[in-house]
Amino acid sequence: MNSLLLDADVIIDVHRLGFWQQFIEKNRIHISSIILRLEALFYFDTKDRKRPINLRHELSEHKLVKLHAIISEIKDLWKRFDLAFAPQLDSGEVECLAILKKREDLKFCTFDGAAITALGLLSLANRGISLERALRECGLQKNLPTKYSDERFKRYIKQGQEMRIMGQGLK
Repeated sequence: MNSLLLDADVIIDVHRLGFWQQFIEKNRIHISSIILRLEALFYFDTKDRKRPINLRHELSEHKLVKLHAIISEIKDLWKRFDLAFAPQLDSGEVECLAILKKREDLKFCTFDGAAITALGLLSLANRGISLERALRECGLQKNLPTKYSDERFKRYIKQGQEMRIMGQGLK
């Protein structure tokens, strides 16, 4: 069972794809306070109807764990990125990265290109996981679009590592 810290994009799409309950039963799921409060609020179903995401119920039943980073940790992390890269990340992703730096037991699951690149920039490549791989590791084999693939995830990690070597992305 993986201990996963989920980005909002993963929460939203796993709801949309219809396997949220299976996913949370097979993994130990952690969610940042910013994502919980501001980002993972709804999704559009297959008929394009807006559906609410209510994670409070799962939190109260201890199926999810809410985590937070303190403001100074988030600010310090934002300051590490240069002016060209920083705007590509949202506040929930930066909070997840700050949490990840403190919690070595977690893997950050995202398919956002900038967030994955940030893992490479911050030398946290081994602390991230693609949605495809997370599903495969818990026995939920799904035929998914390329944006969730492990191959794509690895390309963005490599991009972040190369940017770090070339002195880009970080101050």
